[in-house]
Amino acid sequence: MQAAISIGGVKSVAWKTEKSEGPFSCPGCAGEVILKKGKIREDHYAHKPPYDCQYGAGETQIHYRCKREIYEALLAHPKCSDCDIEKQLNGVRPDVYAVISSTKVAIEIQKTTVDLNDIERRSARYRMLGIYVLWIVAQDSPKLTWHEGEEEWTCRPKEWEKYLHSMYFGRVYYWIGGLWVRPYHFDKFQIWVAESEWYDEDGEYRQEGGYYRDARALKRPIQYPGDSIDIVRDFSPQKRKVFNAANWSIPECNIWLDSLTPWWSKQSRST
Repeated sequence: MQAAISIGGVKSVAWKTEKSEGPFSCPGCAGEVILKKGKIREDHYAHKPPYDCQYGAGETQIHYRCKREIYEALLAHPKCSDCDIEKQLNGVRPDVYAVISSTKVAIEIQKTTVDLNDIERRSARYRMLGIYVLWIVAQDSPKLTWHEGEEEWTCRPKEWEKYLHSMYFGRVYYWIGGLWVRPYHFDKFQIWVAESEWYDEDGEYRQEGGYYRDARALKRPIQYPGDSIDIVRDFSPQKRKVFNAANWSIPECNIWLDSLTPWWSKQSRST
């Protein structure tokens, strides 16, 4: 966690606070937390053991840095106000919160351990509060693999990446730094099935292959050609209707969506 409660009930941000200003307590369980500062690792608070609290659980160093850079950039932006980090709202706690050009926006930095039900619950809750949510991934791209057979880059999106892809109408946002994110679209990836010939047990000649088929797990990542976009400048509030997939459901929600036209439509492989 990067926010804690100091003496007098004052909210303290880790990189703006000194250890001498303690003791500090967790905003979730009120247990004692320790301010950890260093030259290599991001400043943050950690529970003093023993403890049984999930507040801040699963956050990595890149998660801390992403949260800090976005918060500081929004704080300095002329179109933003009421900026906060780990803001306590009714039933949710966004990593970063701000009012951007009069729109309430919650920025959630995706953790790989997040449950799809939790994304659904929090997104629905933000809608009830009149807040627009932006889910981003604290890495600069999906995990890419070079596919020798087709001589293309591919990726194998995790379930939560596919969920966010559907929520944001065919894009997932990967963080580069500051307010900059890089959008990716997951297109179908086709594998060539080589032609083969044989005789079956009855002596009949058989032939198969010589065509492309859609890969089940692999996707063709199509990066936005402009490389990156700005969370403030290039986004606007949008309404998202309910969407049901085979294994999960996206609730009606408010999303902070980019204003780009679908760049992938011109780059998709024709079938």
